[in-house]
Amino acid sequence: MSGRNPIQVDAFAEESLMSPNQYPRNVSLSKILSASGVTICAIIIIVTMATSNPDHHPAVWNIMAVTSIISTIVTIVIWNRLRMRGINSIAHIVSDVAIKPKILFLWMFGFARMLSSALQLATGFHCIQLSAIQLFPGEFVLSTLTSFSDIAFVISQLGFLSSYSTCKLKKDTIVNFGLSTIILTHIVQWFRTLFSTLSKNDLISTSMTNDTNHTSCLNSNEFKSLMENISPYIEPMSTEYSLLAVGIVLRLLPSSSDGHVSPTSTDKQTIHRWSESQNGQEERTSLLPVLGLSSSRTVQRYNSCQCDSSLRENLSISVQLQVPSFYRCLLAAFLTCLPILIAVILNASCGSDIQLSVGVIQFIFKAELAVLVSLNFYLWYTQFKRQNVYSDKYDGKIILLLSTAGMLLYTTFGLIAGSVIDDRGLSYIATFLILQKLLELFVVVCQTSLIIKAQNLHVQNLNPEPKYISADKMFYMFFLIRVIMWVADSYIGKNTQKIMPIETEVYGDKYWKTINDMLYPVTMFYLFHTSIDFYQLYKKYEGLYT
Repeated sequence: MSGRNPIQVDAFAEESLMSPNQYPRNVSLSKILSASGVTICAIIIIVTMATSNPDHHPAVWNIMAVTSIISTIVTIVIWNRLRMRGINSIAHIVSDVAIKPKILFLWMFGFARMLSSALQLATGFHCIQLSAIQLFPGEFVLSTLTSFSDIAFVISQLGFLSSYSTCKLKKDTIVNFGLSTIILTHIVQWFRTLFSTLSKNDLISTSMTNDTNHTSCLNSNEFKSLMENISPYIEPMSTEYSLLAVGIVLRLLPSSSDGHVSPTSTDKQTIHRWSESQNGQEERTSLLPVLGLSSSRTVQRYNSCQCDSSLRENLSISVQLQVPSFYRCLLAAFLTCLPILIAVILNASCGSDIQLSVGVIQFIFKAELAVLVSLNFYLWYTQFKRQNVYSDKYDGKIILLLSTAGMLLYTTFGLIAGSVIDDRGLSYIATFLILQKLLELFVVVCQTSLIIKAQNLHVQNLNPEPKYISADKMFYMFFLIRVIMWVADSYIGKNTQKIMPIETEVYGDKYWKTINDMLYPVTMFYLFHTSIDFYQLYKKYEGLYT
C-alpha cells in the first residue's frame, strides 16, 4: 500500500479525469433560490436602513429573526438527514492537519457572538420589565426574538460544522439548499452590520432624530454602557466567526463532479470508521467528535510499517532532533515581530510626539516581512515547484481571496491618506506611512499567491532537504509571525485614532471609524486564516521528508 493518503489523492484524481459532458449544465434550484433570497433581503435592508434607524426598524429585525430561525431549522434538518444516511452522504474525507485550531477558534468566536446576543436579549427583557415606551408596537418582543434566534443559529452551526468539518458531501438538493441558506443568513447579517455601522457614525440620514434614538430604552439603560465597553472586542470576533463558518460550509458543498464519483473501497473503510466513531462505537475524547483530528496519512504510515522497537527508537530520536527547530523558528518569529511589539508598547505608554519613531519602526517591520516572504517564495520554488505540477485542490481559496481583498482595500485607504495629507508637520510620518503601505501591499499579494500555489502543488519529486534553511521551516516561522501579529493587531484595532493619526486626520473621525469598524475585522481574519494556511503548508511539506 502506498504511504500517501488514498482518499485525498483519489478524489482529486477522479475529479480531474471527468469529461466535460459529465458536468451539470443547469444551475441547481438551491443556488437560484439562495441568490434570489440574498438579492431580496439586501434590497429590503438597504431601503429600510436608508430611511430609518437600522437598530430599531421592524423590517430589519424581522429579516434577521426569520432568516436565523429558518437557518436553524434547516441546519437541524440537514444534520439529521446526514446522520440518517450515514456514509452514503459523504463523498470523501478531506485531510486537514489544521482542523483542531479551526474548530477551536470557531467555538471561541461563536461564544463571543452568543455573548453579544445574550446581552441584547437581557436588555430586551429589562425594557419589558420596566414597561418602557416603545418606538413601534412590539419593539422589545421583536428585539428579544431576534437575539434568541441568533443564539439558536450559532448553537446549531457549531454542532453541525464541528461534526462534519472535514467532509466533502455528495450532491443532495436538500443539503445543498440548507448549506446555501446558512451562507445567505451570514450575508444578510453582514448587510445589517454594514448599515448599522454607517448609522451609528451618522453617515446615513435617518427619519428618526438622534434624540429619539437616545430615548429608546434599548439605548438608554445600564446594559448599553456595558455593550459599548465590550463591543470593540466582540464585534470583530463576530465578523471572524461568520467568515470562518462560511469557509467551512464552502468545504462541505459538493463540487460539480462529486455526484459522479464512486468512493473507493479504501474511502468506504475510512468513512465507515468515522461513522462508527460518530455513533459511539469508538472511544470519544470530546463532546462533539471532530473529523480529522489525527492525520490519516500519519495513521497509515504507522499501519503500513511494523513498528518494532528499533523503529520507535528512530522516531523518538527524530522527534528529539526536531525540538530545536521549533525554538529556532520561534526565536526568528519573535525577533521579526519585535518592531511591531515595540510600536504597540510605545503607543500605549507615550504621547503623540513619538509618531515618527513609531512610523520608522513599523516600516522596518514591513521591510523584514517583504524580505522574508520573498525568501520563502524563492525557497519553495527551488525546492519543490521546479520538479512538480499543480493538481491538488485548495478548499479555502474563496475565503482567502475575500479576506485578501479586504486587506488590500484597508491598506489602500492608508496609502491614499499618506498621499493626500497636506499638513507639513506630518509630512515625514506620511512618507513612512506610504512606504509601509506599499510594502504591505507587496507582502499581501506575494503571500496570498504563495499560499494558493503551494496548496495546489502536488509533490511527487523531491530534492534533498536543505541543510540550513528549508521552505517548510519558513512556513512554520510565518505561522508563528502571523499568530503574534494577530494578537498585537487585536490591541491596535481598539486604538486606531491614536495609532493611525494620518488616517484620522484625512478621513475624519466618523469616516475612519466606519472604515475601521467594517474592514479591520476582515484584516484580523486574514491574519488568522493565513496563519492556519502556513501551518497546513508546514505539515504538508515537512511530512514529505519524514
